[in-house]
Amino acid sequence: MLTDTSVVHVDDDPEIVELAATYLERQDDRLTVTTATTISDALDQITATTDCVVSDYEMPEMNGIELLNTVRAEYPNLPFILFTGKGSEEIASEAISAGVTDYLQKETNVEQYTLLANRILNVVTQHEAEQRVNTERQRFQSLFNELSQPAVEIDYDAGEPIVQSVNVAFEEVFGYAATEIGGESLDAAIVPEHDEETASQINSQFCNSRQPEAREVTRQTDTGPREFLLQAAPFDDRSGGFIIYTDITDRKRREEKLSALHDVAEELAQSETVSEVCDRTITASKEILSFDLSVVGLTDGDVIKPQAVSEEVPPDGLVAMSVSEGILGKTYRTGESYVFDDLETVPEANPQGPYKSAISVPIGDHGVFQAVATTRNSFNKTDHELTELLIRHTDSALSRLQRERQLEQQTVRFDRFTSMLSHDLRNPLTVAAGHVELLSDECNSEHLDKIAHAHHRMEELIDNVLMLARNDDAEVTMEPVSVNRAAKQGWQSVNTPNATLSATCEMTVSAAPSQLKRLFENVFRNAIEHSNGSVSVTVGAMDAGFYIADTGPGIPEDERDVIFTTGYSTAASGTGLGLAIVSQIVQTHDWNIAVCDSEAGGTRLEITGVETVILSNSS
Repeated sequence: MLTDTSVVHVDDDPEIVELAATYLERQDDRLTVTTATTISDALDQITATTDCVVSDYEMPEMNGIELLNTVRAEYPNLPFILFTGKGSEEIASEAISAGVTDYLQKETNVEQYTLLANRILNVVTQHEAEQRVNTERQRFQSLFNELSQPAVEIDYDAGEPIVQSVNVAFEEVFGYAATEIGGESLDAAIVPEHDEETASQINSQFCNSRQPEAREVTRQTDTGPREFLLQAAPFDDRSGGFIIYTDITDRKRREEKLSALHDVAEELAQSETVSEVCDRTITASKEILSFDLSVVGLTDGDVIKPQAVSEEVPPDGLVAMSVSEGILGKTYRTGESYVFDDLETVPEANPQGPYKSAISVPIGDHGVFQAVATTRNSFNKTDHELTELLIRHTDSALSRLQRERQLEQQTVRFDRFTSMLSHDLRNPLTVAAGHVELLSDECNSEHLDKIAHAHHRMEELIDNVLMLARNDDAEVTMEPVSVNRAAKQGWQSVNTPNATLSATCEMTVSAAPSQLKRLFENVFRNAIEHSNGSVSVTVGAMDAGFYIADTGPGIPEDERDVIFTTGYSTAASGTGLGLAIVSQIVQTHDWNIAVCDSEAGGTRLEITGVETVILSNSS
């Protein structure tokens, strides 16, 4: 928007310039006119703050076009209007060729000054607009050149992107100087053959829609093919626009390596031996991380021994080391990973061969992974992070195998234990019971009944221990079972003179008959043991299950979370096995069990999640 406009009017006739100045300033108060009647005065008055020059053509010292050339030599873009009384097509043509901003012929009426004022304001307004555009263009060009990403300006010619300009980053990345690639096809210069179809699609979309475009592409750089995010911004007034290339090669490669390491993790999870885990780790370090020289060392006592190595590692590099020695030992002892850019500066290093840099990562408590290189600074931050990820998978796989070995060893011990119970204890017990029966035919003693009861109790203990040890809860067959009948059968095994049972649960459930009977046996026995034999027990139905309640002393709330733990018991004669077996049977059937108070102040066990098969009216 125009404010004050400074005008220098040059004419060798003093009256003309004075009159023109008066009318122009009267015509528009934004105009301030300075007059000059000689060329030297005019050149003194024309400065950088002058907005427009109005000049006559025919003057003594030089004509208006010569003055134009003189002024433009110092102020190339200053608006210049030739306002002359000597009008001819020849002068007009010469003025236009010389670059005059406007040409106006003098008239004899004063209305000409209105026209001249409008012309002045128009050319100054246009000049200021062009200056703003040029300023913005220069700012954009500066940003364009200073962008850290490669950028190119293109126009389309018959659908082909033609380079108009490139920035410095483009020259450095793609290896083409601006003078070399300017006017040439962008695609022909940097699009690999396998990506030509994608480039053609981008050109078609960009040309036709004139919408911003963003796509991941492959482009040929000065150092080989790399991956870029192409971002294209179209011109508003013509085909073409600007394209910026953001290098995403490292990100893409990282994503690819992460995906590959995910696959390796699944393979390691399926590995069946330690050797298989270690060998797969070495293979992944070469194929995914591009490590040529790497080793997996596992602990054997106080020594770390090579378990798997790259093919490129020479035999003399396979040395077992103490956990107290070298980088290997330091990594294992501290549980921290290290990257060494120059092994010659590392006090703990004892390099074998021409190794200059290394990466060392602990494999949990199992050992250490190391990779080395014959050049310094060979491992970067990404190498470090991806190696740690790979070795976490290795550690997980080795820990799994270790747990499986421990479980196998436990299984062997359990098998030996159950074998001892089944044969070494049960057989002598059977012999003893047989002799008691024979002895009862020869004499009548109250001690024989107590011995027989003890034998029976020992038999029950052996059965309970075998059930827990074998943990054969999967070997069950479900069938319809009457809860009342199972409860009464269980009661027969533990019945004592001072204990009573009320079975009112008239329902049939899907269960393993022998296990449901054993569940009741153990709950009943637990109630009797904790009540000194005098207790009433009730079995009844409830929503989605049944309950077992007694009139005993109950179970404190702070102990209810531990009563199903193997070995837990507060009774002097208790073994701590009964309720553990109850819990195991409940889990086998996918039921739930909860402990609460009975109405009589004793214990109530609620078993829910039970599948009801039929309802029965008889108990």
